[in-house]
Amino acid sequence: CSSDLLLAVVARTGFVAALVMLIVLDRLRRLDRRLEEVAVDLGASPPTVVRRLLVPHLHTVAVAAALAVLA
Repeated sequence: CSSDLLLAVVARTGFVAALVMLIVLDRLRRLDRRLEEVAVDLGASPPTVVRRLLVPHLHTVAVAAALAVLA
C-alpha cells in the first residue's frame, strides 16, 4: 500500500512538473528578446533584468501553474 502511494506521488509530480515547464516555456518563447537586449544596453545588470523584466512577465503564468498544480 505504501509503495502504491509513493508511485502515485512520483507520477503526479512528474506530470505536474512537465505541465508547468510547458506553460513557462511557452510564455518565455513569446517574450520579445529585444527587451532584454535593450535593458542590458541601458546598463541593467542580469539580476535587474530578471527582477524587472522576467518576473513581471512570468507573474501570470506562475499563477496559472500554481492553479494547475492544485487542480
